[in-house]
Amino acid sequence: MIEQQPSPVNWASWNPAPLSGMVHAWTWEVFAHGAESGFYFRWRQAPFAQEHMHAGLLRPDHQEGPAAR
Repeated sequence: MIEQQPSPVNWASWNPAPLSGMVHAWTWEVFAHGAESGFYFRWRQAPFAQEHMHAGLLRPDHQEGPAAR
């Protein structure tokens, strides 16, 4: 697995978020398909440039974002 986006982007007019438990399920799914590792895009939301438009597991202030749970 290259990467998965665990939370919505924050630049679109409608930003769907994964349902509760979906990131967990997707993570196990990639291992069931033979992946040796998985990476989450974005672990921490960047506070600058275009990357700040993507939410992350952690906010720039180091607090948990909505997808962290």
